[in-house]
Amino acid sequence: MHIKNHLYWCKTAEIIKLTDKYKKLSDDKLRAKTAEFRRRLRQGVSLNSLLVEAYAVVCVADSRVIGLTPYPVQIFGAVAMQYHNVIEMKTGEGKTLTATMPMYLHGLTGKGNFLITANLYLAKRDALNVGRVYRWLGLKIGYNFSQESKEERDNAGKTKKGLYANDIVYTDGGTFGFDYLTNNLVSSVNKQYMPPFRFALIDEVDSVLLDLATTPLVISGRPEGKSNYPGLADKFVKICQEDVDFALNSNRKKVWFLHEGILHANEFFGVRDILDKKYADLYGHLVFALQASQLYQRDRDYLLEKNKLVLIDTNSGRKLLGMEMSAGIHQAIETKEGLETSQKVQVIATITYQNLFRLFPQLAGMTGTAMGDKRELMRVYNLNVVAVPTNRPNIRRDEPDRVFYTAKAKLYASLEVVKKNYRRKRPVLIETGSLTLSNLYSEMLLQEHIPHNLLNARSTAQEAEMIKIAGQSGMVTVSTSLAGRGADIILSDRARRAGGLLVIGTEKMSLKRIDDQLRGRAGRQGDPGSTVFFTSLQDNLVRQFPSRKIKHTLARHAKDRRQEIGRGRRRYQRLFARLQNNIKYHEQSTRFMVLEYGEIARLQREAVYRVRGEVMQMNQELEQVVLHSIKKAIITFVSDNRMSAATVNEYICDNITPDYVNKKTRLSSAAANIRFLNKIAMQAFKEKKRQIVNEDAWQYYQRLTIVKAIDDAWVDQVDNLETLRIVTAQRATGQSNPLFEYQKEALASFDRMKADISRQIMRNVLCSEVTGNNVKGMQIYFV
Repeated sequence: MHIKNHLYWCKTAEIIKLTDKYKKLSDDKLRAKTAEFRRRLRQGVSLNSLLVEAYAVVCVADSRVIGLTPYPVQIFGAVAMQYHNVIEMKTGEGKTLTATMPMYLHGLTGKGNFLITANLYLAKRDALNVGRVYRWLGLKIGYNFSQESKEERDNAGKTKKGLYANDIVYTDGGTFGFDYLTNNLVSSVNKQYMPPFRFALIDEVDSVLLDLATTPLVISGRPEGKSNYPGLADKFVKICQEDVDFALNSNRKKVWFLHEGILHANEFFGVRDILDKKYADLYGHLVFALQASQLYQRDRDYLLEKNKLVLIDTNSGRKLLGMEMSAGIHQAIETKEGLETSQKVQVIATITYQNLFRLFPQLAGMTGTAMGDKRELMRVYNLNVVAVPTNRPNIRRDEPDRVFYTAKAKLYASLEVVKKNYRRKRPVLIETGSLTLSNLYSEMLLQEHIPHNLLNARSTAQEAEMIKIAGQSGMVTVSTSLAGRGADIILSDRARRAGGLLVIGTEKMSLKRIDDQLRGRAGRQGDPGSTVFFTSLQDNLVRQFPSRKIKHTLARHAKDRRQEIGRGRRRYQRLFARLQNNIKYHEQSTRFMVLEYGEIARLQREAVYRVRGEVMQMNQELEQVVLHSIKKAIITFVSDNRMSAATVNEYICDNITPDYVNKKTRLSSAAANIRFLNKIAMQAFKEKKRQIVNEDAWQYYQRLTIVKAIDDAWVDQVDNLETLRIVTAQRATGQSNPLFEYQKEALASFDRMKADISRQIMRNVLCSEVTGNNVKGMQIYFV
């Protein structure tokens, strides 16, 4: 590790030396370096061999274009990122400027390079700011525009194809993921817009690759039929009792039905065994209703806005606009809250952040806190973590935690500290662990006549402006845990003289990493500042792990007027640290489990997308694909079914020619039956080909019918995989391994899907109706 850091510092020294030399170049000569670098890359020179020269060019360009010269520590961080690392760079140390160096280097290779930010506001802000450097040097840069108005997109002349044709694209993870899925659903090559992936640099990498790792990005399609299962499941769960019908684990993050609960469900629904495969859909809704009832809380996990469910990122407090929980959980929560249940739609495509970013041949990342998760980043993403020193010494004071018996005493004690510092005109940032608590704290400040800004999931539109002024003298800001992340708090001169920013944590968060991120708000670039956490034995962190000893302690000190724990404080501080470690390991375990389950889906998805992409590139080969599919479908049908005249006639009418009428169908050996069906299919195929005379139109028709067959089969398979995951999870008893059961059945399901694709290709090609005889005028009506 130290040897590698020594290498990065040596490279840094070379870059600084060359930067001094390049400062003497004229603007034209400096900009001409881009064309030179690109010529050398075409000649076979590696990116790493250009690193020193390219970084030196960017350092000079940064200074000339935006008036900022990278510090040596920023150059060191930029070098480290080029060698497959995540850099831990403290808040305010200039990650945005640091990113210009590796992004320019990779931008030299052409399109396929992305900087992933925490949200689209930051993507646009950074692209417009440092993007001037790239453009000045001759590279093309764009930023994603999903949340801009249609008028702004039209006026800017932007399209997805134009956006992704840029050398460098700034975007956020969610929009990028949806674009990736959509790109793999289009019906022709001309409609595809996303280039092959080269390089992704992820800002706030811990949030994206860890906190959001298992979040599924889902594109939904046709609605499924309305079901009364959510309502029935909700009624059943409301009469269930904890430790009788169901159980929760120690931190109340998992819930499952007990044996008595299964028997209760059998009786309630009048079935013999609700775990039988034929009741899989109903049982799935019971699981969703139980999870909705016990694991999800309003104003912590979701909001209710205009009678609609809006999800919240529990770590940042931000709304997850446009996102829904998958597999029926969303409908279960709506039912629990008495909302009109949205119609469940069939999932067309889905991918997790984990699998999305594992598609890149090269990754890098930046964050203020990553050292504690370096093992997981290495294991899952093959990313090492390198700590970057601060440019100036950190003089922030981290005060010892103050521990109280009750939450009420804790909040009032923290309020006294806020009042004291407000009178001194010192800026204060107050962190709360939930939207509800942020609103409560705001009410307490209003009662004390203290003006303040409230930043939570209900005020994200003003997020950047609130953070921008949070460092002004006398400013008080109440925020959910990480709202405003990605924007720096700049202190005014008067605020510095008053002691800098005071950060108050009103509780320990579930992960130490999040606490450290909060502390990092103060002490930016050597600024003064201090932090202090107020905790209690009634905090959510403690309540996740109920303890008789804690309950006894609280009962014993219920009338203790002082309420603050002094002598035994360290013991409880160690308790909080231990609980945070428990949650950390639990979440790591959950992410690994999701990754293991997702691996089979990833392999299947990549296989389907690869074949789909190959089909869209084909021309003359399409006919061979169709003919092979027809033969394969017929062989499968004959080998899998008991032959009878009625069965064969029905198969021909449904899949080969709808007008077929032949009551004298003669059945013989399997080989003879295959020849018989092949003969009828070939006649239908030749007739369809005669109908579409134009060669381009014939190829277009075949391509479209093949792609539709693949898409329809994959949609069903995605839905089936989710059902399999739920059903096999119940097989953890005895000698059964649920992961092995899932992998085995998912593979069998994939084989059935491939067979169904062949049948559907035959059906689409032979049975669909066509109007028009050229590509532009052709209309296809699928049966």
